[in-house]
Amino acid sequence: MAGTIKGAHNPEDILASLIAKNMRLYRIDKDDLAAEIRVSRTTLYNRLRRPSDFTFSELQLLFRALHFTQEDIVSLIKPLARRAS
Repeated sequence: MAGTIKGAHNPEDILASLIAKNMRLYRIDKDDLAAEIRVSRTTLYNRLRRPSDFTFSELQLLFRALHFTQEDIVSLIKPLARRAS
């Protein structure tokens, strides 16, 4: 599961790829995911179209619901650290 997503270079693309991959892997549909992160289905669709709109608490719940590994989370943070330096 872990590792960099091929072709994804920014955190939004990486997050979108990880979400799609883990939803398939763990057979979690959008209705279930919306319930897990405590948002409406419409809000989830909006967040999936624009991942930068996820709140911190939604991301925490998302990471837990989709079983993100530490490596998955680091792959999201690394591009941000490169931008800051």
